[in-house]
Amino acid sequence: MIKLVIGIVLSVVFIYFSMRGLQYDHILQSLEHVQYIYLLPASLLFFSLSILRSLRWGLILSPIKHIKQKKLLPICSVGFMSVVLLPMRIGELMRPWMISANKYMPFSSVLATIFVERVFDVITVLGIFFIVMINSSLPPWFVKSGYSALLAFAAMILFMCFLYFRTKTALTLLGPVLRRLPSGLQTKIEHLIYNFVDGFRIIASPGVLIGTILLSIMIWAVSGAGIYVLFHFHNFQLPFLAAYAVLVITVMGISLPTAPGMLGNFQFSCIVALSLYGLSKDNAFVFSMVYYFVGIGIVILTGLVFLPFTDFSLKEAIRNLKKSPDTK
Repeated sequence: MIKLVIGIVLSVVFIYFSMRGLQYDHILQSLEHVQYIYLLPASLLFFSLSILRSLRWGLILSPIKHIKQKKLLPICSVGFMSVVLLPMRIGELMRPWMISANKYMPFSSVLATIFVERVFDVITVLGIFFIVMINSSLPPWFVKSGYSALLAFAAMILFMCFLYFRTKTALTLLGPVLRRLPSGLQTKIEHLIYNFVDGFRIIASPGVLIGTILLSIMIWAVSGAGIYVLFHFHNFQLPFLAAYAVLVITVMGISLPTAPGMLGNFQFSCIVALSLYGLSKDNAFVFSMVYYFVGIGIVILTGLVFLPFTDFSLKEAIRNLKKSPDTK
């Protein structure tokens, strides 16, 4: 609840700073010169992200269990819609819950694959960050943020490898804490840890690992390409790498606590990114709103389209997530 309140407060603050000082007559004038034809390719690029993410997730899951895309794509689409719409990033738990509810595999194993996804996302975004940093003149705060993210990422990788290759050692280190618990609860926690580590099998599968890396690069390359197409929608004469600067800074912004829908964080991040390239705040704000409605809107629309093809129930999901979902 505290995180939700902080997220709402931050979103309100970011909305205020995003809209402060806007000249609405200039905004209306800029909208008169947009090229609507670019909305179609941009929308197709953002829609393709749902398919690419589902393919990547299926690949990460494959060492544990192969799940057909006709079942996985609806679950993936509804899951990402939940991430956008539900507070405190509860939506991240919806995909593992839907997979485990369908008896495909344990909840904790699927949750580990979401962690693996995030690791590959961080790898790719950091790669983009350093490419942008080398080829652009960026403010010190942006460079420092990238190095901080690099340290956090290194810690994540070390944690994942240690837990996978030294599971028994990790349990030994946790022994003094676990032994203080009732024997039944101790056994259950150990079972959860083993299931969680099971989701890291990708580490021992070189072919799956390479495929996941390639799909991760494609996902973020397409994301940046969609932003670049929206530059043309607005008639912005900005370099190609500017699209990826917008992408990286927006990702940084929405990673902070935020209200449902990511409002405020999303717009302010876009404005900050575009200001680095000399764009006026009015034009940057208009771009942020178009990018928001196209990018986020397609995530929500895709989730709604695929919702009837899943057994998703929000009330049941939240009720089950409050319990221990790993009953296998």
